[in-house]
Amino acid sequence: MKTEELYKKVKTEGLQIKYVDSFGLVLSGFLDPKKKTIFVNKNLSHQEQNFCIAHELGHWVLGHKRLEEEADDFAREVLH
Repeated sequence: MKTEELYKKVKTEGLQIKYVDSFGLVLSGFLDPKKKTIFVNKNLSHQEQNFCIAHELGHWVLGHKRLEEEADDFAREVLH
């Protein structure tokens, strides 16, 4: 999936993306379901940011409490 398509999917799901500093922790990003926002570390490469966005989108689509591996699998599928 191209970047534009990924962003469109995020918007279709009613989510927004915010790019922020590294959180002072080693995090690529996280989903805040109450704010319907995916927070992404702006210091990552473009490819890493896209994977993070797709991963967090996977949490949203599959259900936020789903396992990390399932969200990674979803991200890989979306990006191929």
